[in-house]
Amino acid sequence: MYCLAYFSKLNFDVLRSMLYCCLCPNPDAQRFISLNMLDIVRLAYKRRRVQVPDYISFMVSLMFRFNVSHDIFESIKEGHVCVSESNRAVYQSITDVVYQCLTILGERAHVLQAFLNPVLDWMHFKPSLDIVRRILRMIVFLDSKLSEISEERVIMLNNAILFFMVDAVSKIPKDLDEDLQSKYDSTCEFYMTPCIYLFIGSQNLLERTLKIFISMTETRVLPASQFGSDLSLLTRVNTVVFVLITMLKSDRLPRYVTSLKKNVKDILKNIFNILYSDRLDLTEQERHEINGDFDRLKTNAYKAKCLDSIVMEELQKGN
Repeated sequence: MYCLAYFSKLNFDVLRSMLYCCLCPNPDAQRFISLNMLDIVRLAYKRRRVQVPDYISFMVSLMFRFNVSHDIFESIKEGHVCVSESNRAVYQSITDVVYQCLTILGERAHVLQAFLNPVLDWMHFKPSLDIVRRILRMIVFLDSKLSEISEERVIMLNNAILFFMVDAVSKIPKDLDEDLQSKYDSTCEFYMTPCIYLFIGSQNLLERTLKIFISMTETRVLPASQFGSDLSLLTRVNTVVFVLITMLKSDRLPRYVTSLKKNVKDILKNIFNILYSDRLDLTEQERHEINGDFDRLKTNAYKAKCLDSIVMEELQKGN
């Protein structure tokens, strides 16, 4: 197998064939083959027999093609640690090696530029939560400030993060008892963590997200081109409120509290308008859930000092 490292050049076709060898259904075999293939490509890179874009594309494709069969939500639902835990452990060991490989490629902010190209292409295929979380962690590792990333790429990454957050929040079932609710909430917060780090690092990304959150909670019909236009109003409110509460509870809140103060009040007013609008076709259950979201966000924002007492009183009277 290691004779591949001595090829005069590992071009795209060779790397693609190596990638297919890694896609073995047996977790132990997959781990062994994948780690060896990563080592071979690393050696080839050191001998200047593989180009940086091809090297990064190989690693990204390996991570996205890996079949993480179930997310952690499935383990909670089944009430025990399912077989996918070993599968997830294999994936973690592979991505740990990818971290090491990325560190030898040069200045991290520049590496991220090359890393994002294949990542954003793969994001269109709606990969699993575990895969996206790992990818987002790598982006944080490389450059959470996104300092070398173009505006167009930031917008594309922003959309991918929004889809990821909606997917994670939608995994939380309704009407859970307190113990299960806590487990699901903690799991969702676990998936959200790299998103929070990116919001802290990039003011541009945070401001864009908050602006979209405001539009997602408006009573108007969203244009087809706008994020959230294909989601129900309840799903949009659920997602916005969960993410904001996660941010408000973070011990890193002071880093983005100014941005939150400017936007949380507008979002709460939008949700208030939803609750008391007679133009929206909401069921009694949907209004009840949105009202619960409104109360939770209002309480957490006040505790985090993102709402002053005057605004809090206004919202209390309205409710």
